[in-house]
Amino acid sequence: MNRVKRIDFVVGNRPQFIKLFPLFHALRKLDQNEVEARIIHTGQHFDTNMSAAFFESLQLPKPYLQFQLHATASEEQVPEMLANLKNYFAKEKPDLVVVLGDTNSTLAGALAANQLGIPLAHLEAGLRSYDSSMPEERNRIQVDQLSQWLFVPQQAAKDNLAREGIPNPNKRPESKVVVCGDVMLDALILIQEQKNNNLTLFTELELISGNYYLATVHRQVNTDNPKILIDILNGFQAVAERSGFPVVFPVHPRTQIQIQALQKTEQSWKNIRFIAPQDYIATQHLIMESLAVLTDSGGLQKEACLHGKHTWVLRDRTEWNELVEIGASALSGGGFGSIEAFFEFLSQPAVQIPRDWYGGGKASSVFWRHVLDYENGLGKSSI
Repeated sequence: MNRVKRIDFVVGNRPQFIKLFPLFHALRKLDQNEVEARIIHTGQHFDTNMSAAFFESLQLPKPYLQFQLHATASEEQVPEMLANLKNYFAKEKPDLVVVLGDTNSTLAGALAANQLGIPLAHLEAGLRSYDSSMPEERNRIQVDQLSQWLFVPQQAAKDNLAREGIPNPNKRPESKVVVCGDVMLDALILIQEQKNNNLTLFTELELISGNYYLATVHRQVNTDNPKILIDILNGFQAVAERSGFPVVFPVHPRTQIQIQALQKTEQSWKNIRFIAPQDYIATQHLIMESLAVLTDSGGLQKEACLHGKHTWVLRDRTEWNELVEIGASALSGGGFGSIEAFFEFLSQPAVQIPRDWYGGGKASSVFWRHVLDYENGLGKSSI
């Protein structure tokens, strides 16, 4: 009988908690004697609405360990996370470390595993925006170079890695690329299969299906420059005024701080409904019932497109280039962009993404099949 595999999932922010949701759902269907999966929380998102609420609403097991992150500046977070994770990994000696996405937590987890010689898997590997000014892009590239297993959402991501020389036959053990699909689609399908019996948020905000826009903003390039942030908020206000429908805006904690620093009140944008961050299930229902979505989030951008919603991306580049190419989303060009271009985009028919693009809802199962398969994975001696 194979020994128990101890697998540590290093996470720290909202999109990563969501990606755990279908992974642990799929794991529950497997033989629990085969694997011990632990959630290691770096503390990157510690706000209740951005962390604890997600674990509760998604019925995820509580983190095996959650660090208190003292650093607030992005450039200081990775060294602190790295030190914490190295100390933990050195004592616990997991058989495999899995990192997800492209955050500081992703990079710290990858560096810690690599420096201690622990096999590393990167889920959502191979995505590229080709904008090296984005911290997320730099993180992706570094993590992919360090990983032994690279689970990519589709063929385009695998092609990106091939151009960078991955897999590398000179690497020991050689890196392995698996087109598994996208676990975010798995999560959407699980949510859509559940009945929504709690629409109190719609009642509280007096929302009518199809009569509002949903917006999110959290990237530093948008939040930390007052001129850009004001441009985006003014753009939301202009959308609401021209259309006659409000913009519902769940405000990220960092964005809230920057809005307060503008020394303006929320009444300056009277047609924007500023609300607290929402859990994953509520967010999906807000997307599904909206007119369109305006966001700078990579994850929410893709979720909205998969729901068949026009998606205005508040960036000049994206890691989901295929969504722009087929017209499912459009780039603002930076800041809010042109209000005329926004409404021109909305006048086009919405594009429905074929689900088989991203694995048809089976990405989590493919992931576990490879991880738990000794012979076709990294080898018996590796994990």
